[in-house]
Amino acid sequence: MMRENERSLYPLRFEPQVTDTGWGKETLLIGDLGFAESVVVNGWLEESSLEDILETYLERVVGDNVYSYYGRQFPLMVKKISVTGKMPVTVCPDDRTAEERYDTLGKFKLWYVLDAEPGSRLEMGFSRALEASELYERCQQGSLEEVLNHITPVKGDVYLIPPGLVHSASDGVTLIEITESSDLDFRIYGSQQPAAVGFTPEYEGIKNNISTDVEELSLEAAFDFIDMGAYDPALRLRERGQYRGRTEGNKAIAGRLCSRDEMDVTKINLCDPLNIGNDMFDGFIVYVAVSGQLSLQVKLSDGRLEEHIVNAGEAILVPADVQEYYLVPRKTGTVLLEAVTRRSEVADAYIDPEAEATLPGEDYEGTILN
Repeated sequence: MMRENERSLYPLRFEPQVTDTGWGKETLLIGDLGFAESVVVNGWLEESSLEDILETYLERVVGDNVYSYYGRQFPLMVKKISVTGKMPVTVCPDDRTAEERYDTLGKFKLWYVLDAEPGSRLEMGFSRALEASELYERCQQGSLEEVLNHITPVKGDVYLIPPGLVHSASDGVTLIEITESSDLDFRIYGSQQPAAVGFTPEYEGIKNNISTDVEELSLEAAFDFIDMGAYDPALRLRERGQYRGRTEGNKAIAGRLCSRDEMDVTKINLCDPLNIGNDMFDGFIVYVAVSGQLSLQVKLSDGRLEEHIVNAGEAILVPADVQEYYLVPRKTGTVLLEAVTRRSEVADAYIDPEAEATLPGEDYEGTILN
């Protein structure tokens, strides 16, 4: 009889976890943060957490290279964010800062605009370069809004949010957020509190899950990694045909949104069925349906196809164990985001290769394609 851990893995769906933030709702679609983690809702792994699955199946979930770098930490997180009020102005650290201070990952983000009501707004960086003293004074006096870079979001727009970039959203914008698996969001300025925000109740969990003494996630703690330069417009990718991507036959089907050490994210306009071999990625793949409806079909050993339906606003994780599958549109206008992590550990002669894998601690440089 085949042991359970020898059974083939399959595309995993998870129970959405909704948090009321006070300024809207955040829905965790895929993630493993310890105090908040995704639980499977389909197949024989139903009711298993993502953490439990990684503990049991290791590199069969994420792939050999990803596992060698991240160990049992699933490296990506996917959320759906519905903003009805005013999100606090937020900034995130890079991996080196996060690892040195908090023994966790930093946070690069990608925002995809699912919907934007009239009057909705994003704040991305500053309209001009600031001195540190001016930033601090404006946060204390309640005038930071005057120097933020205000953007009117458009459905289908993509925003790259590197570590250090201040950002916020307000008044009726709905986003898909793909990030590193971290909850290090420093809320430096809020509509109700012009001074440093610090911890809010819905994010209190992080204080109990970081192994070192934690300073508040506030302006003072974030000061040394905030990018105080003017906003770079190249970080905004527009919908109208300028994505650089791959083709299927003579038809452009996808556009690369970003390619960084932390993640690769590609947009796929799924007009016709696509046959995907997992050897293209050498690891796990996450798909998020941003419009339409997807049928992800896995070819079983007996030749049958096992179908998994993903609706708009939902996500699915394809483990490295799944070697071949098909992406089939079930509705006109089906659009997907495809997210992978390619980063692998660099060999170090002073490190025991038999030692248990841990979180990353090396610096890196990323490349943005637009």
